[in-house]
Formats: sequence, C-alpha cells, structure tokens
Amino acid sequence: EPVREATYEPVTGQYIVFARSSGGDEADKLYRLDLPGKQVTLLTDTPERHGIEAWLHGSPRLLTSSVPLDRTAQGGTRTSVVQTLSLLDPLQPQSRVKLADLPGSGWGVGSVSWDDKRVALTRYVSANESQVWLLDIASGALTQLLPAVGKTAKATYLVGDFMRDNSGLFVTSDSGGEFNELMFY
Repeated sequence: EPVREATYEPVTGQYIVFARSSGGDEADKLYRLDLPGKQVTLLTDTPERHGIEAWLHGSPRLLTSSVPLDRTAQGGTRTSVVQTLSLLDPLQPQSRVKLADLPGSGWGVGSVSWDDKRVALTRYVSANESQVWLLDIASGALTQLLPAVGKTAKATYLVGDFMRDNSGLFVTSDSGGEFNELMFY
C-alpha cells in the first residue's frame, strides 16, 4: 500500500510517523516506524480518515486530524461533518487528547507557536475563500483572525509561521488585489 505522507520525529529522530490506507479505501490510518528495528505500530484504529498535521516544538507530540468516514453518501443523505484535531504521543498512542471538534472539513494546521500554546489553522472554504483561525491548546478556544469577523469581501488566506517571539503570524493573501502577498498579522 502506498504511503501518502510521512514525518520524522523531530526531537530524537528515532522513528517516523506515516499515513497509509489499505485496499485503495483512501481512509488513511497513522503508523509509527521504529528505525532501529523497522517495526511498524498502528497508532490510529478508528473508522476515520487520519492526517498528520504538525509537531510541537518542545516535545515529541504530534497534532493529527481526523474526519469520520461518510458511509451515508451512497444512501443519498449526509451527516454533518466534523474534523477533529488531536494531540498524539506516538510512543503512547492510547494517550491521544482531543483538542477541538472543528465544524465542517477543510481545516489544516499552518503552524504551532514556538511556546506550544497556540495553533494557527487555515480553513479552506472554496478556491476563492479561506480563513485563518487560532486555537488555544490548553483551553480549546477557537478564534477567527482573518478575515475579520463581519467582513464580507471574500479572499484567500494561508497561514505561515509564527514569529520566533510569538508576537505575530505570517500570512499570504490575495485580499489586497489579484495576487497573493506576504502579510504579517
């Protein structure tokens, strides 16, 4: 089965976390590959599509996302989709902690603050519209940053990195015209 994405554990580099589906079902599960012995361990075993998002800076914990598999689409109805963002220690997968249930799908982690307290998220709405949100890891509070609440003009916003001192966030956006520009929030 093909591996769709993979990432080294950044603190010690002793293992890789990768995503793979089986039988062409496109329902990725996450696995850990221990490098010394090449042993593979399943990390997620729920009926969801799992994704690798980002590592925290100060510990070998990984932000992951999951979306329930929509088995109702063939029957002509759909349930309300919720994307879950979780924090996973790949060496102790049973200790996975749910951080937030995000409404709809299309959410992606742009970056993690250097103090590991906040996560900047991009929410894809359409080819012409996306949003930037901030998630507080401790409380689970979710705040929309861009576009400003109440602003009606549509634009795309893509999250970049936090400043090293966590004072702001780099973003690219076409809100100022036809082309994407680098901005600082």
